[in-house]
Amino acid sequence: MKIMKWPLIKIVALLLIGFTFETKAQEQQQGVDEISRNFETLMRSLRDYSYEGADGLDPFQEWEAEQKDEEPKVLTEEEAEKRNLAPLERWSLDELTLLGVVWGVDNPKAMIQDPSGKVHIVKKNAKIGLNGGYIAVVREGEIVIVESFETDTEVKYETRVKKIKR
Repeated sequence: MKIMKWPLIKIVALLLIGFTFETKAQEQQQGVDEISRNFETLMRSLRDYSYEGADGLDPFQEWEAEQKDEEPKVLTEEEAEKRNLAPLERWSLDELTLLGVVWGVDNPKAMIQDPSGKVHIVKKNAKIGLNGGYIAVVREGEIVIVESFETDTEVKYETRVKKIKR
């Protein structure tokens, strides 16, 4: 009789384990079914949705596309002289040439030549350009300049990277 108990216990144990795995699989399938029903409900509600924007504005249209083509106001050299600006603030960024950069040090510096041929040594936060620009970063082979432009409605900031001409 003892011989029969062990196989019977093993069979019962295997049935219980199989039942547990079957129950877990059923629970997982029920979870998947519920997610599928929720997803289908969500998709139906989105299909039926339509946006009636105020003033005909489309929230998905790119913002820049709606803006008027406003040209930024650039200071003339006469205006720059009247405001007693630093030498590099009297030239547009396109007229200035980046000759070299000393980087990898605590206080990196850049060497810039103006159209008259004069060379200026500048560092971070130095004023540059006709549009109230400043040097934001001096890094290997280039400087990053931030300029502000006033339009009729707002002030816009533009970041430009000036690289060494090779």
